[in-house]
Amino acid sequence: MLNAINDSKLTKKKGFTLIELIIVMGIIGILSAIAIPAYIGFTRNATYSEARVNLESISLLAEEYFSDNGFYPPNTGTCAKNQDNVNVIKGLLPGFNPEYKNGVALGGLNFSICIENNIDFDGNAQIPCFRATAIANSDKRIQEDLTFMVDCNNRKNY
Repeated sequence: MLNAINDSKLTKKKGFTLIELIIVMGIIGILSAIAIPAYIGFTRNATYSEARVNLESISLLAEEYFSDNGFYPPNTGTCAKNQDNVNVIKGLLPGFNPEYKNGVALGGLNFSICIENNIDFDGNAQIPCFRATAIANSDKRIQEDLTFMVDCNNRKNY
């Protein structure tokens, strides 16, 4: 009798079976397949929001500049990828401060921003007018070529 009890204790093993581990790994794989694309979509939308918010801010500040000076701000540099025109824009439109949120520095922008003077959304000459453009930087997390624009007539492509 004593041998039977000892034998049953020796054969009883603790741990997970291979089937249980495979099932858990499958569940984790399914959850990952759902969660990762959703996360990527959320980060992409947040990145696009950066450009939209900055362009809306520039649009409002350019209209304020126009009401104070009678003309829109001058060109702020090259409208192309990886062009840092932020300091020029901040010099013209002091209320523009895209690098900070609640007093905390956010680091580099995902979009290069520029202002073009006396041009409308379609690239036609219009006096007075402006077009603000945000172009996706190639060294950031945006994979595709994106350009968002807004002009003095509040025409936008976002």
